[in-house]
Amino acid sequence: MILRSAKLEDAADIAAIFNDAIMTSMAVWKEQPVSSDDRASWMQARLDAGHPVIIAEENGQVLGYASYAQLSGNEGYRFCVEDSIYVHPDAKGKGVGRIMLTELIQLARDQGKHSMVSEMDAGNEGSKALHRKLGFTEVGRIPHAGFKLGEWRDLLILQLMLDEA
Repeated sequence: MILRSAKLEDAADIAAIFNDAIMTSMAVWKEQPVSSDDRASWMQARLDAGHPVIIAEENGQVLGYASYAQLSGNEGYRFCVEDSIYVHPDAKGKGVGRIMLTELIQLARDQGKHSMVSEMDAGNEGSKALHRKLGFTEVGRIPHAGFKLGEWRDLLILQLMLDEA
């Protein structure tokens, strides 16, 4: 498996992985699939802002993608980023998420970021376990923050401090 920077040509694979998460899980609180053009615009916005978008690939197949962006648009948040990690359904449980998140953490440190947060569905056991293995700790929970597929969903917030400051 290799990690590489995403290219706009990856937008269809990224959309397919994201759409699987939309349609089969609570990993993202969207209910409608997205297009390749949507993901290309998303990717370009991340890259234009200086945020990485990385691809995990093996034998030419995209196994997952990951990125981070500033937590909020306000400049006071410029040292805090939020991660996004999505793994192809056939690659789940094979360490792909861990490899991508480890790389994101290093990239954020290299960019001088102070902390990384992850906001997730409180019932997303896989994501919670992954983040906790890499040192993230729970810093907040918002009951009934989202609604998907007829259910109220709790938002869990985990954080990793990236530097000593």
